[in-house]
Amino acid sequence: MTIPPLPRAAFGLAPLPPGLHAVVLSWHLAPEPGHQPAAEPLLGFWAEPLMDALAEAGARVTLLLPLAEPAAEPAEQTGLGRLLAARGMGLAFAEGFTPAAVDAAIAALAPDVVHAPEREGLLVAALSRRAAGLAHRGCAMLLHARGPQGFRHAEEARFTPSVSALGVAARERQAMRLADAVLCASPEVAVWWAAEGQPVRRVAPLAWRAHPVPAAPPRELVLPLPLASEAGLEFALFALGRAAGRLRLPVVFAGVPGPMVLGSAAQALGGLAGKPLDWRLESETTPQAVCARLLRPGTVALLPSERGTPPELFAFCAMAGVPVLTTPHAVAAEAAARYPGRIHAFERQERPFAAMLARLPELPPAPEGTAAPDWPAPPLLLAPRPIPPAPAVTLVVEGLPPAGAEEQGVALLLAEPGGLRRAVLAAGTPFVALAGGARHIAPGAVAAMARLACAAGSPAVTAWDNTAQPLGGAEDLAAVRPDALLGHLLLLEVAALPTALAALGTPGFAAALAREAGEVFCLPEPLAHAGAPPPPATPAEPLFAGPYRGIAAMARHDAALEAKPLSWRDGQIVRAMEGTSRGSPEYLKLLALLAERQGFTALAIQAWQARARALPEDLEALEQPILLSLRPDGRPEDVPPMIASLAALLARTGQEEGQHLPGLALRRVLELAALGDEAGARALLAGIAAHFPVPPAFALLWPGELP
Repeated sequence: MTIPPLPRAAFGLAPLPPGLHAVVLSWHLAPEPGHQPAAEPLLGFWAEPLMDALAEAGARVTLLLPLAEPAAEPAEQTGLGRLLAARGMGLAFAEGFTPAAVDAAIAALAPDVVHAPEREGLLVAALSRRAAGLAHRGCAMLLHARGPQGFRHAEEARFTPSVSALGVAARERQAMRLADAVLCASPEVAVWWAAEGQPVRRVAPLAWRAHPVPAAPPRELVLPLPLASEAGLEFALFALGRAAGRLRLPVVFAGVPGPMVLGSAAQALGGLAGKPLDWRLESETTPQAVCARLLRPGTVALLPSERGTPPELFAFCAMAGVPVLTTPHAVAAEAAARYPGRIHAFERQERPFAAMLARLPELPPAPEGTAAPDWPAPPLLLAPRPIPPAPAVTLVVEGLPPAGAEEQGVALLLAEPGGLRRAVLAAGTPFVALAGGARHIAPGAVAAMARLACAAGSPAVTAWDNTAQPLGGAEDLAAVRPDALLGHLLLLEVAALPTALAALGTPGFAAALAREAGEVFCLPEPLAHAGAPPPPATPAEPLFAGPYRGIAAMARHDAALEAKPLSWRDGQIVRAMEGTSRGSPEYLKLLALLAERQGFTALAIQAWQARARALPEDLEALEQPILLSLRPDGRPEDVPPMIASLAALLARTGQEEGQHLPGLALRRVLELAALGDEAGARALLAGIAAHFPVPPAFALLWPGELP
């Protein structure tokens, strides 16, 4: 494995203290090709320039790679290890793609600073234990907002994975609350997190400063992003397929294969087979190699993702003078403002985009320059947050106190059987700790949880014990898996939780606590020993009580079906709704599909129709209500106005994809007539005939009624 030289200027950042050890946590590369199925190549466009910048500033740099499976050989003996050693950097493995494995690896490396993406929340155990005063004292920990799990799924137009996705989202949020800083170079991701109530610190993208490429007319179109759904591969292939036979530039796919929603990258590329298109595959090994590939005169970079393209890649191309073809979104707009005349954004619709590709080598006009944002460069090092002192806490125990209770250094209050709530309210301290079911509490456990609560600003903290490893989380998780929220050891801020404390001891306590606290934080440290797992909790709400609530509604239903694979349309699709803004067209589509799967046909039709009002040109949003209404359990009387809307859309756009629908509706006419519903059949036939030609045979059913 080799990397071609990348001629570049220095980053120009301030030097770091001598001897500083910096760890960058990323999983964009596998130790050997194909070794790590969890690899996300897009992360490399952030991680690799950052590693070079740290090394240039004088740090000793180690790439920490969490493995999805055990390594077959030591890190330094892998191809990646040798590659990094040649650049003066080290490689270390975390033996598991989990926060606990990453925490153990950081403890072994003992760095001065850790940089990690917020995605997957893999730094949450290290951050939580540091805030509790249990580990990593003096180590700075900086998160880089690259778009969380839910952001990635929205980019890929995917359904949400499963209930476990709620746990991942919870640890992402918890890690962000505890980091020394959350740095973000993407306006799209910043807006996402702002809507989630998680502010970020905007910074300029840290990119390699390549020497300018000599000016030359466009000669080839290069897609440098990974061959993955998150990178917009499907849209690129659809547009290129439509432009086949008219596109005069050869197309080069330079990225490595990455995760696809359906199938593999090879299967997706196979759709170009037989089309009159000059294309080839040149999968480069690393982001640095991909960027070096772009520096050939005459190269045009194609960045088709809607918002997932790394801002660093826009900055690299613009500084090097490589023209960029992309679609309008906030990342591209910000890059166009910073580098006027170098970012060419075009409408994200397959047909217009394909027509634009057919006009190459003529490039579309670049957007008009606007005021460029003056974001600072990302800091390489910050002072770690101080560990807060533990506030006053009362340990409240119902029955006999567990071993170690009297050695906690906090007040101890024994509650009478059934009097737990009264004892909590009478404690007289800002925080109370509950230890129901625990036989032994580790020394300093209550103080550690209290320090975490103060550091996170959370009124509720739980901790691991020997029988349960709760996740913590928010209301969505409490609605589905309340038993995963809490363990045997729980810290509560009394004044902040009046409603939850009123439900203490009832099945609805977990949901009430998560709703009122906003977030239950979890200290991933075995601080208690219990004889049996906590009693199973039950959701406070019955299935689908009240209005549909996004991911909670979906997860409540699917919790009972986790063991049953759901497949439809293109095959098994991973379910996802998390993070989609309510009322958005994406949310309405997800709600329609969810309702259809559960048999709520009327709700599905309403959701599709709401999406059609938001996106009048969306053929699918008009097509699906017609198909649902033509089902045996549908309402054929609702079809005629839908047919009218369909005819208007087809007349406006000239599309051919919807021409089969009148035929399906005519088949339903015959079915209704056979079932004796003559009035319904005649009304449906008249609605079709008003907008589409009807075969002469249908005029014989009711002579004189058709135009």
